[in-house]
Amino acid sequence: MSPTSIIPASTEQFSSTAALRAYQDESERVVSWSQLVVVAIFGGLYAASSKATGAVAAFEPVPWALAVYFVFTIIRLGWSYSGSLPVWFVILSTIVDMSVLFGLIWSFHITYGQPPAFYLKAPTLIYVFIFISIRALRFEVFYVLLAGGIAVAGWSVLAMYAAWAHPPVENIVTSNYVEYLYQPKLLWGAEIDKIVAMTVVTGILAIGVARARRLLESEHDATARLRHLAYTDPATNLPNLARLREIITTERDDRPIGIICLDLPGFREQSARFGITFGETLLNHMVARMRDEITDCKVIARTGQSELCVILEGQESVDRIRSRAEKICTLFYRPFAIEGRSLFQTVVAGVALCPDPSQAETSFRNAQVAVYGRRAVGDSPVVAYDAAMEAKAAEAEEIEADLRVAIGRNDQIVVFYQPIVRVEDASLAGFEALVRWIHPTRGMVSPGQFIPIAEQRLTMSINFSARQLGDVRCVERVRNALTRTGVDPNFVKLEITETATAGGLNEMRERLDGLQTLGVGLSIDDFGTGYSSLSYLHALPFDTLKIDQAFVRSMHKGEENIELVRTIHTIADTFDMSTVAEGVEDETVLEMLRQVGVRYAQGYFFAKPMPAEDILAKFGPGKGSSEPLG
Repeated sequence: MSPTSIIPASTEQFSSTAALRAYQDESERVVSWSQLVVVAIFGGLYAASSKATGAVAAFEPVPWALAVYFVFTIIRLGWSYSGSLPVWFVILSTIVDMSVLFGLIWSFHITYGQPPAFYLKAPTLIYVFIFISIRALRFEVFYVLLAGGIAVAGWSVLAMYAAWAHPPVENIVTSNYVEYLYQPKLLWGAEIDKIVAMTVVTGILAIGVARARRLLESEHDATARLRHLAYTDPATNLPNLARLREIITTERDDRPIGIICLDLPGFREQSARFGITFGETLLNHMVARMRDEITDCKVIARTGQSELCVILEGQESVDRIRSRAEKICTLFYRPFAIEGRSLFQTVVAGVALCPDPSQAETSFRNAQVAVYGRRAVGDSPVVAYDAAMEAKAAEAEEIEADLRVAIGRNDQIVVFYQPIVRVEDASLAGFEALVRWIHPTRGMVSPGQFIPIAEQRLTMSINFSARQLGDVRCVERVRNALTRTGVDPNFVKLEITETATAGGLNEMRERLDGLQTLGVGLSIDDFGTGYSSLSYLHALPFDTLKIDQAFVRSMHKGEENIELVRTIHTIADTFDMSTVAEGVEDETVLEMLRQVGVRYAQGYFFAKPMPAEDILAKFGPGKGSSEPLG
């Protein structure tokens, strides 16, 4: 199935045209059943007549007309149940309906030998009005006017025929009636009011149908707009969370489906930086890239500001869904060119298998749990749901509550230091200051557990938070700290996450220039994990770029991951920036970094973060280089 056929631009546009067509299909069935009743009535009148039970003429037009009309109505009824009737057939039906009606009136004259005027009476007129009226059920003026026009013409022809034909008369009761039958002027004068009545009724019905159709279209258009607003994301025209739930629970077959929940790290912050419209443009570029590459996609939905969900058809295993999710993640290794900027936006994914519609809600929630559980996993952008994640989610809630308490105390949040070494010879180049949490019952809490929570709730990075950078006195505060401690600024490097620069570009440049004037270094932390723009690498005075550990740890998985790290290093080199690789844990990755050309690295392969006294013991005077990083 082509993704463009099921991923909306117009997915859930419930148009008035479609709604009216459905109503008309139903109306055609009502029309057909109504006319079968009319056929039955005419047939009953014929069967009950003395002529039908006595001697018959050589040609009997009534039963033939009834038979033809019955067969035609059955064909129309069956067609209306199988699909919409084409316009030409509806026009033909209207002509046949009215023609057969007047044919039956005329055929009774032939069959019974009565003058035609005998049948131009109130019951017949009622049948004519009924036939005109039922065409109004389609809510289209044309068919009302067509039926009314045939009725006026047919009645006029019969009246004129009755007035001038002088047919034989049988069983005439009064001489006045005979005079009526044989006086054209009297007969025509008597029937002209019926013709006028038909014309008036046709006009009233046409006006009523036109107004009703406009009201119906207006109502359905309003309903369509409301439903579209209620079930569609306005920025991307994708289904929203409510619509996605409908799709995966009620609008699918019984085959298993794969659910992939995607999170866009840093998207919210960087949308604030460049503007909401710019962020939405990026999002649409991402969706377009997925549409072009994912051939087994049932639907793509936007379930949150920085969240997407992909539904895959015909998925039999979690491993297959994981493979598809990994392919989706690799789609965004290439930058996006938007308004003169070259941007990176990485994604992380949580996947789950939904075996049948009854488990759709649970499976969707599982995929969401997996993607948010992924934030604590550094070696893969894709995580499949398992039951243990529920316990981890509960633990994260407890950590959040405890962290709020710890931030208000002075004895739990401490600073450790991790060495940064030169890749070429493993000599000491500097240190990174890292926050650690010593929990009273949990002991040492891993940064991977509490930093993502702290960043979500407090917008705080590890080294220099967005709140500190946004402070108009940040340069003054750093200067005072340097003066108070007597630390050489050449040995100080402020690590700033990309999200921390989500303010005005000119304002950020002014503050970063002020910090650089103090002599401190400026490093971009976790580059490539969020909404990355090459433009601010050029505009802002950074001198070091740190490659996120997720990219470093994935280098051994394939050449494309190595090329990604090489690309980031090349970008940094282009802007005359040093590169530091985070998360080095074995000799293999270190050797790959050497081949790529990265000069600096840090990770457990060299040393874990340690308290200040352990750092002094291991890397004190005479035990490492004093040349500053960068």
